[in-house]
Amino acid sequence: MSESKRQMNSSEFEVDSHDPPIQSKVKTLGLLDNVRTALTALTLLSALTILAVSADALSVYQATHLPDDFLLPLWPANFNIRPTTALVICSAIVVVTSSVSLGFGRIKFVSLTTSHLDNNSSSNWDASFRRFRHHSLTGLTAQ
Repeated sequence: MSESKRQMNSSEFEVDSHDPPIQSKVKTLGLLDNVRTALTALTLLSALTILAVSADALSVYQATHLPDDFLLPLWPANFNIRPTTALVICSAIVVVTSSVSLGFGRIKFVSLTTSHLDNNSSSNWDASFRRFRHHSLTGLTAQ
């Protein structure tokens, strides 16, 4: 009975392929992920710029706008601020979504599980889960 119980090594769970086409695909996917991250960061910076400029324009309008009772208004009576308000709202939405995308894109567990997926996703998912479970169990027994 003790012969059937043998110590499992974590290297038995590792799925490392030295196949050059797979390695090149992994490099391409890594490059595409870096490009996606850079474009999301650029979108975030652009949205922050638009938000700052539009919000400043609205604050100047609110500070200098006088009611129609005054004889010399600084702004026309039917001045349309809806486009500027739309810019503020849309850029705020883009800032939030870009921040969430950048935040979740850098979470290690999500990145590790999705980077191991390819055409044979169920076996890779099982291997990733076994590796995660093994590391978490060995961490518990070491403490």
